[in-house]
Amino acid sequence: MTATTTQTKNSVISTAAESFGVNVWLTFQEARFNYDEVLEFAGHYGFEKMLPKPSAKKALKRATSKISKSSRRVLARNISESSDAAVMGIVNESVDGEQLDYSQGTTIRLDKTNGSIQVEGARAEEVENMYEIYRESTTSTDIRTFAINVLKYFANAIPKRPSGGIYFIPNAYLPVVQKLTEMVQVLGIGKVYIERLYNGLDEKANMWDAAKYEINKQIGELMEKVQGTGKNSSARIGRSIASLERKDADANEIESLMKIYEQVVGNEFEAEEMLNKIVTVREKIADKVVELEKRKAE
Repeated sequence: MTATTTQTKNSVISTAAESFGVNVWLTFQEARFNYDEVLEFAGHYGFEKMLPKPSAKKALKRATSKISKSSRRVLARNISESSDAAVMGIVNESVDGEQLDYSQGTTIRLDKTNGSIQVEGARAEEVENMYEIYRESTTSTDIRTFAINVLKYFANAIPKRPSGGIYFIPNAYLPVVQKLTEMVQVLGIGKVYIERLYNGLDEKANMWDAAKYEINKQIGELMEKVQGTGKNSSARIGRSIASLERKDADANEIESLMKIYEQVVGNEFEAEEMLNKIVTVREKIADKVVELEKRKAE
């Protein structure tokens, strides 16, 4: 594996091409890998921060799902959950004539604070072994999420349609796509498809519509988060102020994304409208910070 330079969020690499961008979509086969090995591999491409380790709850859910799928009439069910613990059950289904009966043969208690589990019942050893496997694993589902986040963070990708699936990337970020393609190929679990887009008026108009939708969606979501910040107790004011500062940084990222797409396929007037919305978010953040600082001083 050859090391390559780390990409930064808005570093633009100039590439000569006839098209103004590409559509990218991905397919993955079901697979499981050792998490640390894939993380190290991602680091060779500078993408390691896009691959968080799956949570203990996710690992347990995958482990119990695997047991359920490999055994006839065995079900995995959530029983209860809090911020620091979860309880699951392995349930056996039986048939008596025209009646279905269910019995909980195994109970699993997860401590989210340290990832430990306590298991009681017939399948205790099987659950413990499978949990340990998935606790140290990452799956093709995780890698798909990782790949999309790489495209969004390092290549300023936007979904071509609201439901996602296909992502548009300006030509300036093709080196990121090429690195991701190489990584997926070496892992051997999927494929990155690339379709060039050429300089037609309809193509650019369609892409600008997609960019507007995504940027306006991000602005709206950010405003909702800002409005909901600071409604907690006085003891958490410091946290709220720090949260607002992070949201101001998020506003900067949205503005950067908007400017990139304005330059590639955009409409200056409509870009100005979006910029005004971002300014409104920033003003709301500033007002909230002033309000919280006053409460803190009381």
